[in-house]
Amino acid sequence: MQYLENNIVSELEANTNVLTLHLDHRDPEIARTLLSSSVETLDNLMAATAQRELQERERFLRDRLRREQNQTLTDDIVQRLSSILSARVDNEGRAGYAISVLDPVYMEPRPVSPRPTLVIAVSIFGGLVLAFVIVSALGIFRLSKKIRAT
Repeated sequence: MQYLENNIVSELEANTNVLTLHLDHRDPEIARTLLSSSVETLDNLMAATAQRELQERERFLRDRLRREQNQTLTDDIVQRLSSILSARVDNEGRAGYAISVLDPVYMEPRPVSPRPTLVIAVSIFGGLVLAFVIVSALGIFRLSKKIRAT
């Protein structure tokens, strides 16, 4: 579980409420299995939460129905209660949310490996740029010292 907490990256897009899960693992099949089971666990958790919420609403409305004397209000409560019960039956407890996989788990066709020539080339270029920046800064510093001295 600690591995999943440290290595699964999740991003929630605010406008669409799309949750993206990302996992890098050296074995793509393990990554696919972990992500698939994570989605299934989340779906089960959401279903249980929605089912519990429907039960709480139903319990509240039944208690209110027992205490209410006004016929118009009683009819309204009965209508709400029947909609809750039908939502439970129709959606199997998944009322108010939907979890669906928009894009299946994607695996690179071949493993990604380091490219030594690219790493060396970028390192040399970065070193030269850094050396140029340091030499330029020292030159500007020495020039400003000479100007202050005169």
